[in-house]
Amino acid sequence: MLALEGVSPSVRAGALYAAGLMAGEQGDGMGTRALLEESTALYRGLGDVRAAAVAQTALAVACQQTGDLAAARAHLEEVRREARRLDDADLLARGLTNLASVAHSGGDTKEAVRLFGESRKLFGERGDLLAVAWTLDQEGDAARDGGDPVAARALYERSLAIFRELDNRGGAATALADLARLARREGDLDAARRCTEQALALGDLGESPR
Repeated sequence: MLALEGVSPSVRAGALYAAGLMAGEQGDGMGTRALLEESTALYRGLGDVRAAAVAQTALAVACQQTGDLAAARAHLEEVRREARRLDDADLLARGLTNLASVAHSGGDTKEAVRLFGESRKLFGERGDLLAVAWTLDQEGDAARDGGDPVAARALYERSLAIFRELDNRGGAATALADLARLARREGDLDAARRCTEQALALGDLGESPR
């Protein structure tokens, strides 16, 4: 599609976005960034601010995956400003989740916990329980790495309860695996074994959406 002549800018922007996501799945971080940068620029030129913000969020994830945390943070701060200007709670919540992930990757676990909590509140206000559950799990990771196992366990358990309520087996398995790792770190091998067995019984682990 990208090689065709006469393709409209809007179609090209969408194709670039899709190609960028596919390149990312194949591990081509720099290729992903180039594709998403062009997609973002085209959407901006078209005046489609929300689509540009969505593409820029994906670009920020690609920057994070290639180790460029400063660029990832800058892109996400811009997305946050646009989301607030548009009064788009979903876009803002997802941007905050990614900002939290960048903070966690950079070692600022306290800021990560704060941002995850802020995004979780927005997801809850929208009634998006699945997003709440995944955010709780990621918040638990940040609390664990920040040296607060008590808070981490509580967050994982809340995440697990929602996943079970939604009958989301992959999510429940992920939360159980996190609880198992936490228990092992604290030396509670019996609890670690129980959680691991329950996770394995549920099947493949799920993946948190970006």
